[in-house]
Amino acid sequence: MTCSSSFKSKDQIASDNLARYNACILQNQEEAYNLAFLILDDETLAMIAVDIVFRSGYRRFTGRERDFRFSMILQILKFCLSQTGKIKGPEPIRQFLVDLSENQKIVLILVDCLKMNYQEAALLMQMPEYSLRQTLAGARYRVHVLMSNLDDLG
Repeated sequence: MTCSSSFKSKDQIASDNLARYNACILQNQEEAYNLAFLILDDETLAMIAVDIVFRSGYRRFTGRERDFRFSMILQILKFCLSQTGKIKGPEPIRQFLVDLSENQKIVLILVDCLKMNYQEAALLMQMPEYSLRQTLAGARYRVHVLMSNLDDLG
C-alpha cells in the first residue's frame, strides 16, 4: 500500500473545484440575474453582467458557498454600477446612482433591496458594522434629499 494512492492529482483537484464552482453558479444565477436586472433595467445587459462576473469569478473561488455568494453579489453590484451610463431606468433612479458614492450605492442595495442584515452586509463590505450603518444613513439621507427635490419640481 502506498501513500500516493490517497492523494488527488492536480487534474482531479481542478475538476472537483470546477464542479463545485458550477454548482455554486447554478444555485446563485437567478439571484445574480435579478440583482443585475434591478440595477440595469435591461435583460441583455443583465445577462452580460452575470456572464462576465461568473467567468471572471473562478480565479477567486475558494470552494465555500457563502464566500462565493458574497463575492458574486459584490462583483455584480460593482459591474452594474460601473455601467450607469447604460441604465435605462427612470431619471430619478439614474440620478440616484450618479449622486451616491460607490460604497453608499452598494450598502443601500444590500440592505434595502436585498434585505441583508447589517452583520452580513458589513462582512461582505469588509467594514465594521458601525461604519456600514453610517454609510447607509448617509445614503438614505441623500436619497431622501433627492426625492424631496423631485417632489418640489413636480
